[in-house]
Amino acid sequence: MAADESGTRLVTAMVHDCCPPAVSSPCYPGEYGQPTIIDGSVEATPNSDAVTAPTPDPTFQSDVSSSFDAPLTANTAANNFAATAGATSLASTTGSGGGLDAPNMLGDSPGYGTIYTPLAGSPYTIPNTASRRYKISENVSPIPQDRVFFSYSHFDGALSVDGDVSTYLDRYILGGEKTFLDGLFSFEMRITIADGFDATQTAATLQRAGEFGNLQMSLKSLLYSSDSCMIGGGLTLAVPTADDVQIGTTIIENETVYLAPFIGFVNTPTDDCFFQGFMQTDFALGGDSVTDGAETGVFQDQHLLYTSLSAGCWLLRDDSSNALVNGLAAMTELHYTTAFNDGDNVTTASGTLAAPGSIDVVNTTAGFVINKGLTNIRVAGSVPLDWEDRFYDSEFQVQINRRF
Repeated sequence: MAADESGTRLVTAMVHDCCPPAVSSPCYPGEYGQPTIIDGSVEATPNSDAVTAPTPDPTFQSDVSSSFDAPLTANTAANNFAATAGATSLASTTGSGGGLDAPNMLGDSPGYGTIYTPLAGSPYTIPNTASRRYKISENVSPIPQDRVFFSYSHFDGALSVDGDVSTYLDRYILGGEKTFLDGLFSFEMRITIADGFDATQTAATLQRAGEFGNLQMSLKSLLYSSDSCMIGGGLTLAVPTADDVQIGTTIIENETVYLAPFIGFVNTPTDDCFFQGFMQTDFALGGDSVTDGAETGVFQDQHLLYTSLSAGCWLLRDDSSNALVNGLAAMTELHYTTAFNDGDNVTTASGTLAAPGSIDVVNTTAGFVINKGLTNIRVAGSVPLDWEDRFYDSEFQVQINRRF
C-alpha cells in the first residue's frame, strides 16, 4: 500500500464484470496496474508513481482514439443499438438510398407493348406501352427503405409507326416507399405518365398525348442480412387504372392485372464496391376484352421473365456536412428480358391485335449517382445490345430520390 504527501491511501480496483463475457481485453489500459478490489473504492496504483484512475463512465465511445471509457455491458449495448436509426430501418443506414451503401438500380425498360395492324395500314405499337407493367429494377433497391422519388426517361425509337418508322416516348414516374415493422418490410406505390400515343386514335394521323398508366404497388421484405450481403424479396402489383385504348372502331379494354414476384440481393465485398441484382417473373392475369361493335375476343398478354445485374463503385465519399458532394458513384448494368409464351392475337373487323411474339432482349445501362445528404441524383443512359431484337434505340434517364 502506498500513500502520497497528503497521506491519502491509493489502491487499484476495478468494477466487477465491467467487461462482457465475449470481450477478452481488460476494462482499463495496462498502465493502471493489476486490478484488485478494496472496500469498493475505484482507484489505481501504477507500476511506479501513484496515479488516481479515472472514474468509469458507462457512455460508449465509438472513437478509440478519444479518452478511454469503461465498456458497455451486453444489455446496455443492445439497448443503445435499439435506439439508433439503423435498428428501425435497416435500409436507411446509408446516404446512398439503398442498403449496405449501394445505390438503387437504374433500370432500362420502356415497356413491352402489343402491336395493332389496321386492315388498311401499317402496324404500330398501341398506346401506353410504358405505363402498364412494373419492372422492379427501375430505380429500386432489393432492401426496404424510406423515400420519395421522381424518374424521367426519354426513349428514342420506342414506338413503332408505319412499320419501320419509329418515334420517341417520354415517361414520368412519381412514387414513394415506406418501411414498417422495424424496417424489415416496405410498401411502395408509384404512378406513371407516358407521353406517347393518345389512348384514343380516331384520325388517320396518329395523335400524341400524355396518358396516366396503371397504379403500381410493391410489397418488399428483408429476407437475409449480414455484414456484406442483404437479400430481399417481394411482390409487385399493377392494377388496370389506365385508359382503355380505342383505335378507329376497335376498343381494347384495360382489364389485365400484372402480378410479379421478385427476389434481389445487394453485396458489398469492399468499402467502395457494390453488386446487386434482381430476378422477377411478370404474369399477365385476366386478359383484355377486345370489341369492334360486338365483343370479338379476349387478348392475353405475354408472361415475362426479367433478370438484372448491376456493379458499381464509389469514386468519391465525404460525409462532412459542408461538402459540396457527399458521394459520387459509377454504375453499369445488364438487363435480360424473355417471354414464357408467344402471346395472343385477336382479329377484329378493322384490324389485328398481336403480341410481339418471341422476346429475347438484352440491354445495358451505365450512369452516375451524385449523393448530397439525404438526396441522390442519378443520370444514366441505356442501349440495346441486340440491334435486331430491341424495343427502343436509346434511353436517357434522370432519377431523384429523397430519403426520410
